[in-house]
Amino acid sequence: KPKKQRLIILLDVSGSMDKYSHYLLRFICALREQFRQLEAFIFSTSIMRCTKALQFRQVGRILATIGDQAENWSGGTRIGACLQEFKEKYGKQLLNGSPTVLILSDGLDTGDPGQLGTVLKYIQGRAKRIIWLNPLKGMKGYEPIARGMSAALPAIDEFRPAHNLESLLALEKILQDA
Repeated sequence: KPKKQRLIILLDVSGSMDKYSHYLLRFICALREQFRQLEAFIFSTSIMRCTKALQFRQVGRILATIGDQAENWSGGTRIGACLQEFKEKYGKQLLNGSPTVLILSDGLDTGDPGQLGTVLKYIQGRAKRIIWLNPLKGMKGYEPIARGMSAALPAIDEFRPAHNLESLLALEKILQDA
């Protein structure tokens, strides 16, 4: 039997991700049984570890617990600063043994794009792969020209849409190799 791998998930819950955040959080709940270790974080202007909340069996309770704890839900977005905070607080502990890192974000960042590119390069050097799921990528005519998304692309191994159930199911093949 193949050994289950480790997965780190970083979910953007900023205002621009509002209509996607809850269904992507449900997606994270569905993934929790498929990995040896799943670490989950939400971010917008700061980052919050929400792994313990995923231990509840009822999705409604998980959503309520995370919603109650999150101070920055539907706020602005500083992806680079949040990933830097992740690196400083959790990087040494979690970015060992080459985990797969899954980022769920539209890449719309009000912070420094240089910081985002730099911290993603650091994470890329310690992860098996970085997969970025962007709900906007599924829209006709979308181009990743936002400053944050453009800065992130060089460090991303897989850049995929996350706008509907079909796009999330397509991720299954990628995660099987994770």
